[in-house]
Amino acid sequence: MGIFNFLFSSRHTDESEEEQAREVHAWINGCFEKFPDAGKIRLASNGCDKIQGGKGVYGRCMENPIPVNGPSGELKYLGMLSPVIFFHRLGSLYSTGYGRHLDIYESVSMRSRRWDLLYFDMFHPRRSRVAPSGFKMHDYHKIFCSVSFVRGTNEFDKTFPHAIPDLMRERIGGSLGEKIANKVLPHILGKNFKRPLDHHKQVQSILKTIDGQTSLDGEPVVKKDNVYQSFSIQAHNEKEQAKKLDIKANGDYKKGIDVLFASNIPEWKKRATCIYVVLKDRIYTEVFPKAFLIYKTSVPEKPLDNEKARHLWGKLVACGIYIMTNTILGHYDNDPELANNFNKNVLLLFLSDFKQPVEIFLEYEKNTSFGKGQAVFALGKTICDALDIKSIVLASEFSTLFRDINRVEINTVSPILSMSLSEVSAMVKSVAIQHAPDNLHG
Repeated sequence: MGIFNFLFSSRHTDESEEEQAREVHAWINGCFEKFPDAGKIRLASNGCDKIQGGKGVYGRCMENPIPVNGPSGELKYLGMLSPVIFFHRLGSLYSTGYGRHLDIYESVSMRSRRWDLLYFDMFHPRRSRVAPSGFKMHDYHKIFCSVSFVRGTNEFDKTFPHAIPDLMRERIGGSLGEKIANKVLPHILGKNFKRPLDHHKQVQSILKTIDGQTSLDGEPVVKKDNVYQSFSIQAHNEKEQAKKLDIKANGDYKKGIDVLFASNIPEWKKRATCIYVVLKDRIYTEVFPKAFLIYKTSVPEKPLDNEKARHLWGKLVACGIYIMTNTILGHYDNDPELANNFNKNVLLLFLSDFKQPVEIFLEYEKNTSFGKGQAVFALGKTICDALDIKSIVLASEFSTLFRDINRVEINTVSPILSMSLSEVSAMVKSVAIQHAPDNLHG
């Protein structure tokens, strides 16, 4: 008996709807502390086999995804398809027509003859019982359809499908994991897994649009994302925002970094410049989409034009710089003059880059007795002032982004301060900067 016949020789009905619902709720609750925006996502009230009102071919387009119960629901659903497939997750894309992020998986049959792309909506209380055209559904096996035994991953596999045996070996573990992986390996090594040209182009196009993946040709597109961030409320990915708002990227920043590090300017100034460049870009990539969605949802009658979009971005960056100044003062506590020069250098880069008045930072110091609460409130107020909006409610919503900006600052400033200069240079070049300032020397 072959290994895959063995895996499905003893079958069971699917997990109960109660079990599936508990699984997806546990996933969202577990993610909530890491990603507070998860709480804004609501599961569909009832389970379904197909999305009501879905348009296009079921499971093979953004407008008609397969409903499943969370990331593990995706894996289990794919593990129940027949004929048996290998699969990996390309990433997530925001569907403007459908209204939220969808996961996209690439699959290939064991004989390498059939390549496919399948789209999933994982915010449902149970997974679909309907297979896409060309497939059939096996009954669920409580052991061999479990996440550990499926022949795929919910991460991106650049060498797909060649890493699948190692993934299975690691997930299952022990002698059984070794045995299963060794049984699967010949089904991969003995085949020529080469994507058909049309399929290759389609996958390449998807990867170039996805926030967080690498192209098939090996060139990094943007920063890698985490599979469990696909629920995160991001209006659009960085490329879509740049296209819609016409905010131009500076493609020569790496050359500018080389010039910066080859110059004779002081070491602290090199670090200050790099902190500004990375902080600015990460805020645009990780925080701006959330701010954009808050605006779009609250003020749908007033589209965000280029000028207002840049004002919005500038206020987010200003908040990051305000937080940074305290980090710098603590880092150079034995040399207040150096700390002040460092902060002044970053401030001047920002004021020149965004054409902002220095008064923007005074909002954060108006009521120092309020402590951190004043800074949080100031973020929402400065954004509303810049967008000419008089709304305490909207100011409060924008203020919730303070936590996201604080996280970006923590992951940017302290690491750059502690690294060697060569490490700083390599790190800055690796983060796929999209919006370097025109003048890296400040």
